[in-house]
Amino acid sequence: MRSKENKNKIYCIFSLLFIVSNICNSLPAQSTSANGEKFSEMTLQNARLKMVVSTYTEGRIERKYFAKRKSGNWQLMAEGFAPKYQTDSDSAIQLWNTQLNPYRYLVTGLPVTLNTADIVKLNDHTLSIILHRHNTIIREKVSLGRDDDHFHIQIDATFAETHPSLDYILSAYRLFNVSRPDFVHTPGVKFDDLRSGAGRDQITGDRAFLAPALIVQQDENFISLVPDLDAINNLRTISKNARRQYLEPVNNAFTIPFVDSLMTMPSGIDFNRHTGLTEQPVMTYGLMDSKIGFHTRFVRKENDNSMIRELSSSKAGYAFDLFISASMPADGYGRIAQFQWERYGSSVFNHNYHLAMPLQEYVRLVNKTIFFPIRNNQGGFIETPAGKMDSSVEGYADQGSWLEWQQDGNPVGGFRCSAPFWNDVINNSPFWNQARDAVGMYYWGKERHDDSLVEKARRVINFCLSAPRNKYGLFATVYSAKDKSWGLGWSDPPHGKNVLFLRDANCYEMAALCKTGAHLLDYYIRNEQDKRIIAYLTPFAEWLLRSIDKNGIVPSYVSADNMKASNILYESAQPAAAMWFLAEMYNATKENEFLLGAEKIGTYIENEIIPSGKWIDMEQYVSCGAKPYSYMQDYWQGLWFRGTLCTIWATEGFAALHRATLQQRWLKDGEKCADYLSFSQCVWKPHFIYTANPFGGFVSDNSDDANMMDQRQAEIVKPFIYLGKELHRQDLIERGVAAAQASCTLIIHERHIRNNIFAHPLFYPEGVAPENIDHEGLPECPMRTHPLWGEGSAVFTGLSEAYRSLGGLYIDPKNKIVVAVDGIKVDRTTLNENVVDIRARGFLSPEFLLQPWDYVYSTDIRLENAKNFQIVVNGEKLKADNANQNSTTIRQDGTVGVVFLNSNKQSK
Repeated sequence: MRSKENKNKIYCIFSLLFIVSNICNSLPAQSTSANGEKFSEMTLQNARLKMVVSTYTEGRIERKYFAKRKSGNWQLMAEGFAPKYQTDSDSAIQLWNTQLNPYRYLVTGLPVTLNTADIVKLNDHTLSIILHRHNTIIREKVSLGRDDDHFHIQIDATFAETHPSLDYILSAYRLFNVSRPDFVHTPGVKFDDLRSGAGRDQITGDRAFLAPALIVQQDENFISLVPDLDAINNLRTISKNARRQYLEPVNNAFTIPFVDSLMTMPSGIDFNRHTGLTEQPVMTYGLMDSKIGFHTRFVRKENDNSMIRELSSSKAGYAFDLFISASMPADGYGRIAQFQWERYGSSVFNHNYHLAMPLQEYVRLVNKTIFFPIRNNQGGFIETPAGKMDSSVEGYADQGSWLEWQQDGNPVGGFRCSAPFWNDVINNSPFWNQARDAVGMYYWGKERHDDSLVEKARRVINFCLSAPRNKYGLFATVYSAKDKSWGLGWSDPPHGKNVLFLRDANCYEMAALCKTGAHLLDYYIRNEQDKRIIAYLTPFAEWLLRSIDKNGIVPSYVSADNMKASNILYESAQPAAAMWFLAEMYNATKENEFLLGAEKIGTYIENEIIPSGKWIDMEQYVSCGAKPYSYMQDYWQGLWFRGTLCTIWATEGFAALHRATLQQRWLKDGEKCADYLSFSQCVWKPHFIYTANPFGGFVSDNSDDANMMDQRQAEIVKPFIYLGKELHRQDLIERGVAAAQASCTLIIHERHIRNNIFAHPLFYPEGVAPENIDHEGLPECPMRTHPLWGEGSAVFTGLSEAYRSLGGLYIDPKNKIVVAVDGIKVDRTTLNENVVDIRARGFLSPEFLLQPWDYVYSTDIRLENAKNFQIVVNGEKLKADNANQNSTTIRQDGTVGVVFLNSNKQSK
C-alpha cells in the first residue's frame, strides 16, 4: 500500500512538473529546504516585476515579489508572511496567530495540497492558487499585465456553512529593503490611550478609508498596498454583529440608527515594524473587524474570541493592488494618489453628481439663511445637545449667525461661533476665518449683482483691520461681542492651556495670524485694492521676516508679555502658513524681501517636511483627540502624527510662490503637497457610510481619522484647481471641483434628503450644515460649530473658488482638459484638429435625481487656451473669442443646449 502511494506521489510530481514546464513556464525544483523538498516553482512576470511561487512537499507555499533594478538585476521586495508562533513568542503581536481559534484564515500562511489543480496559470497574466483550511476553500488570484507597475490580488473564500463564523481572512507580507524607511504612510497612527487601548493592538479599520493606502519608501525602494475599493462594495457580506462594538458604550444624541443591511464584514489594514516575529516590517490587509476607541482607534482583541463575527453568506472576499519598485523617485506616493483618482475618483466624479441644485441656488439658499434669525417650527431657538444655537446677543440686531455694528465710524461685521458657550465670539482661526470668506462674499456679490453681499464683505474686512496690534504688528484674533473686547487668541499652549475656545490667550498663534493675513492679501489682489490691508499687514510681515531662523523656521507660538518664541511645534510643518503669507505679501507689493523670506521657509518645507511627510500641526494636540505634544511619531509604524491643515497651507504657499516666480521648483513642491493631501480626500462612495455621501470630502488628521466631510474641503479648492491648470493635470482640477461640491453636501435641504445626498440630518433647519459626519467612527450627525466651517465656507469659499476659476463647464482644448462643474454630465469629448466637440447631459434631471431640479438655469462655459479652436456643445457652436458671453442652459428634460447671454445668470 505504501509503495502504491509513493508511486502515485512520484507520478503526480512528474505530471505537475511536465505541465508547469511546458504550459506555465515554471521551473522544476532545484533546491531543498529545512522545511521540506521544493515541489514546484512558477513565475509570473513582465519587464519590471516578477512573482515567484514555490511549493514544498509538506504543503508550504512561498510567494516572493521582485522588482527590477536599474542595473537589470531582480531585487526581492516582499514575500508572503507565515509566522510560526512558539511559547516564547507570547509577547509578539498576535494578529497572525491562527492557533488562537479555527476562524482565522491567514492566506499567506495556509498550506496547499500537492496536485495540479491547486496552483495554475489561467493565462500569461494571471496565476491562481487554491488553499484549504478545515472545510473552507480560498482562491487567491494574482494578475500582472504586460505594462503594469503593480500586481492585482483577489481573495475569494467559500465556506461550508450557510452562516459561517469568521475572525478574519488576511494577506500579510514581509517587506525587504525598506526596514529604515524615508517615508511611511498609512491611514492612521497607533498610540497608547486609556480611552482607546494599547497601540500594539490597533489596526486601521475601513471607516478611515477615504483614500486608503499603505506606502513605504527607502531610497528608490518602494512598496504600496492599495485596497480595491470596488471590491469592498461589490464583495460585501452582511454580518449581524460586525461594525457595532466599541471599547466603551456609546449613547449620545448625535448617533444615527444602524442600518442592518449595511452592517457588513469590515476590511482593515495594518503596518507593523515591531512584530516580535521578524526583523522586517509586515503589512497586512483583509477582512477583520475591530472595536472602536475614542477619536478614533480601531482595536483588535486577539485572545478572547471577541472578534469572531457571523456572516450571512457562505462567500466572502477582498482584493488589493500591490505596487513595488526598486527604482522609484523620492515622491513615489504621488503615483498612488494619481492611481486612486484614475481608478476610483474620476469615475465617481464623472458618472454621479453629488448635489441636487445648481451652484448659484446654494448661494441663494445660504444668503437667505445665514444673515437672518434661525428658528425652529415653533419660532424658538434651535436646541442642540450643547444648548441653544445662535441665541440673541444683547445690543445687537438678531441676524442669526451674523453680527454687525459701527466701530470708530466704520461699518463692521462678522460671523459668530455656533457653540452656545462662545456664541458671541467673532474670530479668525486656523480653521474658520472671516477674511477667507470675505473673498468669496465679494465675488458672489459682484457675480450676482448683490450689493448687500459686497457691503457685508467690506464689513468683514473692516472687522479684520480693526483688530488691535502690538508694536511689532502682531494682532488680536478673538472679539467678544457681549463686552466689546478683543483677545489675542483662542489657544495658549505656551502657558499650559492646550485647549481651544479661550477668549483671551496670552500668546500669539502664528498660523492664525498668517492665514488671516494671506486671505486679506488675496482679497486685495483679486477683489479690490484696499491699501489699508497692505499698511495694516506690513509691520507684522517685517517682524515675521526677522523671526525666521537660519533653518527657515518661524515659531508657532509667541508669548505676548515678552515676545519669546515657544518651542512647542517649533520644528513642525506650521511655518507653511508663514510661507504662504509672505509669498502673497510679495505678490501684492513686489517687495523682494518678502519673496526671499517666503523662499527661505519654502526651502525648509521642501527639505525637512516633504521628504518624510512630516506634516505635523496643532490640530490633534488641542482639538477633539487632544494628546501630549510628545506624540510626534508612532512607534509601531514610524508614522508622523500628520494633519491636513498644514498641508493645505503648504499647498497654498507653494502655489503663491509659483505665481510670484513662475519657477518649476515651487510648482513641483506644490504638486507633492497636493498629492499627499489627496490621501485625506474621499475618492469613493463606501456602502457602509450612509449618514451622507462622503465623496470629495476631507478628514481632519491621521489620529481623528474616521470623521468624514470635515468642512476644510472648501479650503483646498483654490490650490487644487490652480495646480491642476498649471500642471495640466485634470485629476487635480476634478479633485478641486469634487471638494467644492462636497463642501455643500451637508447643507440641510429637502432635496438632499430625498436624493440621498444628506439623508440623516439632525437638529438643524434648512440652509445650515454640521461640521462633519461620523465623527467617532459610527453613524453620526455632529454639531454645527461655525457657519464658516459649514454652509458659509461651502458657498463663500468652496463654490466661489470653483466657479471663479472654472465656470460651470471648463474647457482647455490645448491640454485636452474638459471638466464639468455645475450640474453637467460630459458623455463624450472629441478633439479633431482645431475642433472640440462635446456631448453632454444635465445631471439635475429625472434621469439622475429622485427629485430633479424643476427650473431652467444658466451657467458659464469657461474657455482657456482656446484660441483658434472651435468649441461645439451638443451641436451648438461657441464663439471662443467671446467666451464671457457664453453660457449653457440645462433643461428639465436632461438635455444641454447652448445660449448666449449678456446679463443676469442667476438661477430661476
